[in-house]
Amino acid sequence: MKIGITFILCLILSFSTYAQELSADNSIAENINLSDSHKTLVKAIKAAGLEEVLNGEDDFTVFAPTDEAFSKISEGTLKELLETDNKKELKAILTNHIVKGVIMAEDIVKLVKSNDGKMKLKALNGGKLTISLNQGDVEINSQNGTTTKVKNANLNSSNGVIHVIDKVLMP
Repeated sequence: MKIGITFILCLILSFSTYAQELSADNSIAENINLSDSHKTLVKAIKAAGLEEVLNGEDDFTVFAPTDEAFSKISEGTLKELLETDNKKELKAILTNHIVKGVIMAEDIVKLVKSNDGKMKLKALNGGKLTISLNQGDVEINSQNGTTTKVKNANLNSSNGVIHVIDKVLMP
């Protein structure tokens, strides 16, 4: 019994420590940086020079691809994108995941349902994103046809919100 209580206390403390790290008081960039499943995105944000934007005062909604999402891109292509010569292309890809303003998941669902099942958003790079619902999942389609699903929603930050997705949205 004593071991069980100790285990539960350790589990609670580990979860509360994690919750303190990913905080609504942190910027989007800080929270992404603290995430264990967004190491590739952190590298890409730095390589594209977007840290200042995602640490800034403006509010954004970020659809954040996981490391697993980036692994679906060929290793050679990803390595090439992260090189300084390709900063413009990388920035275009990453800003295809950023929308001005804060859009919470429940707002997305309401807007999709009230707009004939689709919601259109303009990404920071000017690209068009279409959001729909598919069997209860929120799906995002980029203008080139890439489709991704939101896997974790409403990770609040001081300057917006992060929704975790399972594919990189190519412009």
